[in-house]
Amino acid sequence: MKKMLISMLLILGLIFTLSACSNEATDSPDGTGIGQVTEIETIYIGALFPSNGAQAELIADLQAAMLVAADIINNSHDIEWDLAQNAGLANYGHAKVEIVFADCGVTAASARVAAEELISQGVSIITGCYDSTLTAAVAEVCQKHGIPMISGSARDDSLTDGEQSFASVFNRIAMSSIQETDLFLNYLNQYNLTTSAGIQSAAIAYINNDYGNTAAEYLETSLNNNGLQVVAIVGYDASSTDFAEPASRMIANAPDVIFQISSTNDLIGMAQVYQGASFTPDLALCYSGGFQQQEFLTAASELGVEFYSGVMVCPDILYDDGDPETTDAKEAAADIFSYIDQLYRQRTQQGMDTSAYLEFASIIVAAQAVDAAGTTDPETLNTVLKETSFAAPYLFSGTIDFDEQGQNSISSGYIATIYGGRYQWVFSPVNTEQNSLAN
Repeated sequence: MKKMLISMLLILGLIFTLSACSNEATDSPDGTGIGQVTEIETIYIGALFPSNGAQAELIADLQAAMLVAADIINNSHDIEWDLAQNAGLANYGHAKVEIVFADCGVTAASARVAAEELISQGVSIITGCYDSTLTAAVAEVCQKHGIPMISGSARDDSLTDGEQSFASVFNRIAMSSIQETDLFLNYLNQYNLTTSAGIQSAAIAYINNDYGNTAAEYLETSLNNNGLQVVAIVGYDASSTDFAEPASRMIANAPDVIFQISSTNDLIGMAQVYQGASFTPDLALCYSGGFQQQEFLTAASELGVEFYSGVMVCPDILYDDGDPETTDAKEAAADIFSYIDQLYRQRTQQGMDTSAYLEFASIIVAAQAVDAAGTTDPETLNTVLKETSFAAPYLFSGTIDFDEQGQNSISSGYIATIYGGRYQWVFSPVNTEQNSLAN
């Protein structure tokens, strides 16, 4: 039924568009859009997620964030952001977007079947999945049909390592572990310079899966290359529930800084052991996933272990670094996020976390790509996604820019520390490449 409805709507939209173009449109000199029609077909964006399983509640939150993005695009909002004020895609006849959610199951095979079905229904772009294995399976189907895919929060480095056949259609907004590592090392250098901390030794705790192994390997090499002694590398099983042994091994080597490549429960379990042993390294630097969850923030605050820092994406709404030139842009991002967060709370009764915000961004970028392309032609959209810098005034980075492998080359995150029961900005990377932006 949904397939028939979408097909009928697309056909009706095409008929109306051809009529409108013949009466009102003028050719765009650069071929990137018409910009004169008063109405155009709805833009259908596919979003695949597993509907059952352990992550069902999380998936519902990610879907809610996507619906907030559609609200921002389709309706006029009183915030300083052109896209949010235009009530539709201004350069594409004020077309609206509609998200077509579908269940991709929990296996690569079921994800491929779901992707084929969505594409047959006429979606212009596919988003979602969250899980990296499912994301790769869907990206393979997108490559087969030439349909663009935008991943908000899937994190496995292999998705954009240059070895995948689907690079031409795939785009990821989340930072890779390589980008996170480089950000951590920049922060460590700054921290040593400004505090005279003299950090010289490091220990690494990592979850023993593809993501954790890849991240830990690159981190160890990078630390050695930067003159830091790695005194312990402690892996643990993904199904672990008792973290006394791995945490004790970290403590025994007395590192100046610890790195945690861990999920939320892992971080909490190890933090409890650290607190019990009165272990207080100068810094604990956490890779994104677990650190960004409200559950960990609450636990760390209650334990009093506020030496934790990590990568955040959602802007710090109380940001102020004392520099008027940078504060203005970041304060504007914080204001926009605060507005978005309120819309999200109306749907979920909770604040928006980083994974949800990245999925929000995937819908925004999908709409921006269609708006910039002036068409839903997949080949044109793939070109636009790779060649356009997309304005992201809702992020501290201000920009999303995909490289040829599909990785967002502009760091979407910053370093935050836990202080006073909240995440507080402490360090941002300097993004020097600023191209013309698509709003």
